[in-house]
Amino acid sequence: MKNKDSLIIQEAYNLFKKKRYRDVISLLTSEVSSNKTQSPYLLFLLALSYLLTSQYDKTDLMVKRIKMIDPDYLPSHQLESFIHLKSAADLNLALARYIELVEKYSKDKYLNRALNALRKADDFNEFQKDALLGDFVYIPKPSKGFWLSSKWRGKGQFHTRIFILMIGILSIVIILPIAIYFPLRQEKNFKDNTTQVDHVYLNGMRYDLIDKIKKKKTPVFYYSNDEVIRDFNKAKRLIKGNDYNRALILLNKIQNSNSNFSVKERVEFLRKFILNVEDRESSDIPFIKISDKPYLYKGIFVRWKGRVANIKKKGSKLLFNLLIDYEKGDIFSGIIDVYSEKFPAGIHNGDEVEIEAVFVNTIGDDNRMYLVANDIIKLR
Repeated sequence: MKNKDSLIIQEAYNLFKKKRYRDVISLLTSEVSSNKTQSPYLLFLLALSYLLTSQYDKTDLMVKRIKMIDPDYLPSHQLESFIHLKSAADLNLALARYIELVEKYSKDKYLNRALNALRKADDFNEFQKDALLGDFVYIPKPSKGFWLSSKWRGKGQFHTRIFILMIGILSIVIILPIAIYFPLRQEKNFKDNTTQVDHVYLNGMRYDLIDKIKKKKTPVFYYSNDEVIRDFNKAKRLIKGNDYNRALILLNKIQNSNSNFSVKERVEFLRKFILNVEDRESSDIPFIKISDKPYLYKGIFVRWKGRVANIKKKGSKLLFNLLIDYEKGDIFSGIIDVYSEKFPAGIHNGDEVEIEAVFVNTIGDDNRMYLVANDIIKLR
């Protein structure tokens, strides 16, 4: 391995251990594209970082490249099997993959451990959900760098070693700010750059997208892969058209369905994309519609009117109940909890207001809706 490659891979591993996966990607992508002879380990670190940043198609591409370089590189087989486990429609499909590999690599303890654990699993769905990457995939440290190898340990080479070490340290000092800068710049542009949405898709996935024999009942049940793909692709089109609320409803639908782990990971990526958009438009969705199926509307940006009650103030923060669609005679559609970072001037109990707020979740035994307000306007 070249001296420069050793330094870069060592730095990439250090970043990976610190869970700075986007920095790893920035550091290694140029190395992958420029080097004709690549180590499986470099590609493996890159595959892991893609996986842990939800870039599944790039993960798959790196695993395929490792197989071309070294078909018997065990960590890549462990990683591919783990991904298969997480997306398998049932226990038998997951088992088949591990049985095949254990027959070929009978002494690998990670593959054997996974197979034994699968055979003992009482509830595959729970097992699939709780399976951790570190338990199923061995992530080795990089091999010793050139500065520790025997040919650099001679007494006459001391000054040469010091010189090369200084060059290596200087290289890291130069490379690291670049590795940090580009992810930060990408993060800054993330909210108004929907091109990332184009790179998340379900078409062409190798596994069944749904579990047709779900042990636990889900609010939504899909009967075919085509139904899932249709809703997923429609949500993407709505995002591209800035129709974020309607897109969220479809994504929440998939998230609360019998779709598999891999599908839900992609859905969560798109949900986070929407929730990071600051200038979303609010929708006047009827309270009764959301209260009927709240799981479909998490993250929705709503616009509601009602009467303020039970104000509680903590510093500049505000918590109150809103009686939705309040009319004389104490008639209203429902009660919600509203939290605001700011206490608008002149707001008191009994005031009628209009709020724009994000529906976060339902809380308590009565499943009361909890919303975080972006704006509160006093009507009268």
